[in-house]
Amino acid sequence: MFLDGLVSAIRTLTILPVPGREPDKRYKALPWFAIAGLGIGSVQYAAAKGLTCLPAQLSIFGGLLLAVINYAFTGAMHLDGLADSADAFGTFNTREKTLAILKDSHIGSFGAAAIVLIIIWRIIAYQQIININQAIWIIYAPGISRILQGLILLLFPYPRGSEGKAYGFKGPFWVSIILILQTIIIETFILYKHGPYTAILPLALGLVIIAWLLIVSMRRIGGITGDCIGAITEFFECAFLTGAIACM
Repeated sequence: MFLDGLVSAIRTLTILPVPGREPDKRYKALPWFAIAGLGIGSVQYAAAKGLTCLPAQLSIFGGLLLAVINYAFTGAMHLDGLADSADAFGTFNTREKTLAILKDSHIGSFGAAAIVLIIIWRIIAYQQIININQAIWIIYAPGISRILQGLILLLFPYPRGSEGKAYGFKGPFWVSIILILQTIIIETFILYKHGPYTAILPLALGLVIIAWLLIVSMRRIGGITGDCIGAITEFFECAFLTGAIACM
């Protein structure tokens, strides 16, 4: 059915146990990633707006609250991917060793440090977004990041073959076209709502970091794993929000 892809996208990107069946092809969920991402952002946006009802002395905890909601709603899956990626790429290893570390559920020193730093970065970004009354950017960030997830899954090789969560998302070219059009739509809205400079800088800053992470991953393991997607998502959203703050 048409909505099977939406069901799969919500199940994949959140902890919500939505009823329904999975699509016959996993790539059919990718066009719905943007909807799921915007939904994740909308929940955080509503929480940010709700903070205005709290006493002023409690507003300093707004960034922390939004970070908790983000990780609780998504099951912290991308945070786990970031930790594994930091451990795998933090030191020089062979391709086989790097893939083994990515698959290992244990968190090493690089992974622990990466988790702490990205959570601090996210909390600061959220807090500043709240302070300047621009909570709308909390919706844009996960919406665009989920679209980019889909594009990366479609366009970059998967080094584990048929193993792992990222396998099976390869699809026809028209899926990429849909994802690119979705990005254009969101960016056009940002352009109309906030102006050209604000539409360009946050996305450009996020894409620069993504490009660097993709180059590292391609050189080391010859592709992208689900953990790499998690790291890319965390870095992109924080960089995107930072770029938005810089424009204000």
